Amino acid sequence: MLAPLFHSLAVTAYSYTTTTTTSSSSSLSSTFWVTYFAVIFVVAIFAIIAMWKVFTKAGKPGWASIVPIYNSWVTFEIGGKPGWWALLGLIPFVNFIVIILVIMAYVEISKRFGKSPWFAVLLIFLIGWFILAFGKAKYNNPEAPLGQAAPTGPVASPLVGAAPQNTDQQPPTPPAAPTNLVQ
Repeated sequence: MLAPLFHSLAVTAYSYTTTTTTSSSSSLSSTFWVTYFAVIFVVAIFAIIAMWKVFTKAGKPGWASIVPIYNSWVTFEIGGKPGWWALLGLIPFVNFIVIILVIMAYVEISKRFGKSPWFAVLLIFLIGWFILAFGKAKYNNPEAPLGQAAPTGPVASPLVGAAPQNTDQQPPTPPAAPTNLVQ
């Protein structure tokens, strides 16, 4: 007669412990996900800032770092690759090849900033973007005309009415004296 009573108490105690455990793990799970997304958001903001500075060092618009597909396009261009390679990432099953293309562009970006090709590993893990952005590395554009560095900021327009500047960087040579003088 007492057996059903003890059995119902045991079931009630068991269900009570399982519900408290479930609600506890539920709050733990939601805390994990909120923290996870907060960390991802902060890392993304810092990555955008670093890419902005690297883009401006390379003579590209910094705002391109916040436009999703265009920032990949500009990254390929900085690496000396065709920008349209970024569009290949939108095609199913072809987008796996884009991983190899991105690594190739990162290796070239490393070289253009005067770093080792192994520096591309740091670019993959975002650390390299911070080093390039806040370090002393200068962008060397091999496609620029010889003797001309890549633009580092807005291009200044020439002053109206200003005297023309000597662009070949050599002083003008005086005319040669005649060699056959009559005496």
